[in-house]
Amino acid sequence: KGLAEIEETIGKEVGSSDARIFSVQGLLLEDPSFRGGMKERIREHLVNAEVAVRDEVASWEARFAAVAGTGDRDPAADLRDIGRQILRELTGRERATLASGDDRIILVTRELLPSDAARVDREHLAGIVTASGGIASHAAILARSLGIPAVTGVDVTALPARGGRWLVGGSAGCVSVPPPRDDLTKAQQRGRDYAQFRAELMAQARGLACTADGVGIELQLNVETFEELPTEL
Repeated sequence: KGLAEIEETIGKEVGSSDARIFSVQGLLLEDPSFRGGMKERIREHLVNAEVAVRDEVASWEARFAAVAGTGDRDPAADLRDIGRQILRELTGRERATLASGDDRIILVTRELLPSDAARVDREHLAGIVTASGGIASHAAILARSLGIPAVTGVDVTALPARGGRWLVGGSAGCVSVPPPRDDLTKAQQRGRDYAQFRAELMAQARGLACTADGVGIELQLNVETFEELPTEL
């Protein structure tokens, strides 16, 4: 139920393509081997459900690590996300929320999982900095789709705990604390330019592109920065 609700919400905000991330999580959750493994741990080892979930997720994560490549995406992240959501339901723990207020904040964390990215408070979140993950991780993809600057692979232990001015350059993949005045001014201008560009695109949107016989088609681009786009399309 929780995954279906997240998928529906994300589908409305950024489209069904990115929302399919949670369909994949649903398939993992329904996998007979995964579910059966948890049941067997409870039956054979007489452990409680929380321990069974923790150990089964760890076992599957080890299998994923044995076959994973060296790319920018951790294939076990979705599995850890599922495990954490199950544990939250079993323990009855409420999901932590970002503190609201007049100031926008930077979220600094060791790992941002897809369900975290889907539930962030965009009104008060100015950027995301994580130690793990990569540009192709599901959480990073969702952050970009939601218009939140995100930088991964950062030594978060070296960053200040709170306060001050930060510059999180999502396109450049850099974090500066505190940023030089000139860099901050340029970044603020880029932010305004992007907001204007996005507003112009939305104003020109006319619904789905259609073929001559009226069949709707979905146009997609897979680029990391606007510089990768050709000058003429």
